[in-house]
Amino acid sequence: MNLLNYIYYRVAKTYYRWDGESGITGVMAVALFVSLVLIDILGIIYLNAFSNEFRLENKENAKFVGFILTTGIIILSLKKYKNKFSFFEKKWGNEERNKKIRNGVLIVLLLLLPIVIPVVYLNIIN
Repeated sequence: MNLLNYIYYRVAKTYYRWDGESGITGVMAVALFVSLVLIDILGIIYLNAFSNEFRLENKENAKFVGFILTTGIIILSLKKYKNKFSFFEKKWGNEERNKKIRNGVLIVLLLLLPIVIPVVYLNIIN
C-alpha cells in the first residue's frame, strides 16, 4: 500500500461531502505532508552544513526555496490525484473495520511525524 495514496483516500473520503470527486482536501493533506517532510530533511541539512551567520544572511533565500518546493509539490499532487477518488474507493472502500481503525491511527501518527522531527532534532543538538 502506498501511504501517500492511502492518506489521500482517507482524507478525501472524510471530506467527500464538501469536496466531492475532486478530493482537494486530500490532495492538500498529501502535499502538506510531503512538503513538511522535505523541508524537515532540507532544514536539518541546512543547519548542519552552514554557519549561523550564513543562515542569517540567506534567510529570505531559504524562505523562497521553501515556497517554491511547496508550490511544486502542490502542483504535482494536484496532477497525480486528479479524478482518482473513485479508483481508490474501489481499492479501499470495503476495508475491514479493524484494519481501517488501525490504518487510521497509523496515518494520524504519520501526519504528526513532520512536526515532531524538528522538535526532537533541535532538542538533541542543543
